[in-house]
Amino acid sequence: MSFFDRIYESCCNPSEEYKALDQDRGRGGQVRSLGLEEKQAPLRMDGKNNEIELQDEYGFSMEPEATPPESNRCLTCCKWFGIVLALMAGLMLIGLIVARCTASVTCVVSSEIDQYFPKTPEDYPKGWRGIIWMDQDGVYGSEDAKKGGSGSVAMSFGDSVWDPDAKSIVIRKTGTSWALMGNTQGYADFLGAQFFGHTYYFAFEENFTYAQIYPGVSPFGGLLGTWYMPKRLVSWTMEMQDTLGEECPPESAEWDKVRACAKWIRKSSSPLFPALGVSEYACFEVVGEDGKPTSYFSPYIEYADGLSKPDSSSALILLGLDTEESKCIEGESSIVSLKE
Repeated sequence: MSFFDRIYESCCNPSEEYKALDQDRGRGGQVRSLGLEEKQAPLRMDGKNNEIELQDEYGFSMEPEATPPESNRCLTCCKWFGIVLALMAGLMLIGLIVARCTASVTCVVSSEIDQYFPKTPEDYPKGWRGIIWMDQDGVYGSEDAKKGGSGSVAMSFGDSVWDPDAKSIVIRKTGTSWALMGNTQGYADFLGAQFFGHTYYFAFEENFTYAQIYPGVSPFGGLLGTWYMPKRLVSWTMEMQDTLGEECPPESAEWDKVRACAKWIRKSSSPLFPALGVSEYACFEVVGEDGKPTSYFSPYIEYADGLSKPDSSSALILLGLDTEESKCIEGESSIVSLKE
């Protein structure tokens, strides 16, 4: 039975006691109260032996109090359920309006992303200071990804918070070092991230080659705090690999070769639902810590530009983005948060 079926069942189907009460009421003033014994009210007859309104010794009517009809119970319950849904929808609408009004986005030429992203500070963990291409769409052959499925194209830790004591990094998806697709899906993804306040907490191990990622939300601008998903429910990891000795970049799209050449492997699983299995994709460093493009820079540009399809109407409606003023060029642009 679905959730809404349960609501209807509890609201609109009378209990057995109510059904018995309705059945036991009849002419003659027979009264049955819930949990009480039956009583036969005395009848008053007029001169023509016709029954008239039953009254007690004080002259008050003894006609049993009517039970609210099923339809009234159903309407009352559903009314309150509707009010709750309306309030929730209203809050979401207000949140979306606030997210839309506070979103500040611009278009950046994909090949110049290294010039726009803030440089990751030197005190951040070594090996994590470059620009990362999250190949969730499997350009190099991953069978677990879908074309344009994530909305994200590249990121760095240039706009994040590093805690050396906790060995952790917190980064926002709507920060200035996270690029999304330059199309309607990317606009919607950015608006959703702004609305929910998508945040990612990277918890590193001692040698900084492995990170447990905790996705989190900070609704209403963080007024309700930041809530992170426990890894017992969703487990995201990112592990750095040693690619020395491998023939990289891979000459073919075979996943085994792609996997061996990727600097990081991102894995997703759910310990609570092990039957879902483990999915993984490759992450490549497209700009090194020295600021120079790597051999994966060109494939990344080809991928990002292939998803670049600016739409002036959806950009204006979803993000208030003027594609002409921001110079959003088809086949060349990604979107990123505007620097203050």
